Amino acid sequence: MPKVTIAIPTYNRKEYLKECIKSVLNQTFQDFEIIIFDNHSNYNIKKLVSQFNDKRIKLIINEENLGNRRNFRKIFNYKFNSRYIIIFHDDDTMHPHLLGKEIELLEENPDMVFVGTNMNFIKNHEKMSKFSVKTKNNIMVFNNSISFTKLLLTNFNLCFDSVMYRMNILEDVTPYDNKFFKWGDRPYLADLSKKGKVAILKDRLVNYRIHRKQDSQAESANQVDYSFNLSLFYKEKLQQPLSKKDRKLFYSFTTNNLILSGFSFSKNWREYMGFLRQAKNKDIFKLQYLNFRGVYYFFKGVKKMYFQKNK
Repeated sequence: MPKVTIAIPTYNRKEYLKECIKSVLNQTFQDFEIIIFDNHSNYNIKKLVSQFNDKRIKLIINEENLGNRRNFRKIFNYKFNSRYIIIFHDDDTMHPHLLGKEIELLEENPDMVFVGTNMNFIKNHEKMSKFSVKTKNNIMVFNNSISFTKLLLTNFNLCFDSVMYRMNILEDVTPYDNKFFKWGDRPYLADLSKKGKVAILKDRLVNYRIHRKQDSQAESANQVDYSFNLSLFYKEKLQQPLSKKDRKLFYSFTTNNLILSGFSFSKNWREYMGFLRQAKNKDIFKLQYLNFRGVYYFFKGVKKMYFQKNK
């Protein structure tokens, strides 16, 4: 039985998947299996996998396309045999020491439920195999969900594929998918952090590919509700009533992020202002917490809206 499973959902990303698999096979820690959950791709994925000539790579092919979200949920309910699991994106790559560093922490700390790392966001795809790891005082440990939630409110870069879990703590992701859509990863992790302490490595050990067809760019008719649900989730996670410090942390995060996200939900200026009014009425938006990041997002959004209008 391998110590860790790397589960990779995929659909029609042949070249990205090859690069992803290579990064896993290049790990310094080698006691793993790779299980690819193919969502009925239209190319010969069996041939691609056979080219690696590695018995640790297994392939599960859906008889029909389940849709990205259902294929992803399938992994969280699959009966794996290993002790640990990473659910990794088919378009990303991992640093050679990712598995080793995360497993070491989980092995040394039986009460630790998961370990995550920081990420690089990569637009130049030629750099997907390049990493820069220079961080000192690298490990952050959180003993409760409140302290972990506060980390998320600092805009720390964290998502599903930078996290290794103990298999026995994994839960169904469906409720989070239904309530938060593509933003469900952080609420899911925040709730899992109630089960024990968690560790986060500041090193950027995952290269997260930015491209137009990535799953995180997917849209939904209920995006406004999902965005509000996320902000309200964070607020409920903090100790009530909010202290002065937590109040600043929360409203600085939500106000400046909602200024940005509102442009992706709005076709015109009227819709954008209506979105911000809704956020204010839900008590998740306070203009006095606007910072330089929010101002930058605002002018960037106005510029985008102007050019769309004048095409």
